[in-house]
Amino acid sequence: MVKGLRREFSNWSRKWELTDMVVWVTGASSGIGEELAYQLSKLGVSLVLSARRVHELERIDILVNNGGVSQRSLCMDTSLDVYRKLIELNYLGTVSLTKCVLPYMIERKQGKIVTVNSLLGIIAAPLSSGYCASKHALRDTFLCCKVQTITESDEAECYMDDLLIFSNGHHSLPVEQLGKRQAGR
Repeated sequence: MVKGLRREFSNWSRKWELTDMVVWVTGASSGIGEELAYQLSKLGVSLVLSARRVHELERIDILVNNGGVSQRSLCMDTSLDVYRKLIELNYLGTVSLTKCVLPYMIERKQGKIVTVNSLLGIIAAPLSSGYCASKHALRDTFLCCKVQTITESDEAECYMDDLLIFSNGHHSLPVEQLGKRQAGR
């Protein structure tokens, strides 16, 4: 079945130009989904992979937490719903994914979690109160987790790394536009 999939996929890929496309493969932990992910990776697509079997999380060696949205509005004009969305996505989403894989990494004594964060998690900026709060919460939570996960063996293992990104904001999507495509992209 997998050989047939490879043959069919190569015919299909000739019909469609897939380079630079983003493809989400569900059921990517085994079988057709896993093979599809391998074949798509050879074509230069950006992959989003997911699976429903929790035990497959044991196989993850590196988790890169990079999801998030920005916000630009005056504090007094920002609705509570916007603050909730920012905290749910930028903070709780990242913490949730980390909590799923970290126990397996600790059990195997192997793995790395990288959390991409913003300078605005350290300093405040105008028009970004909710974003700053969500990134500050993320930064401090992961600093605490980093300290807590260092083993007491002769050779300390650290499962957490943080990556601070400096951005001019051109690639940020305001939370009010979640699910909407930006013009020109």
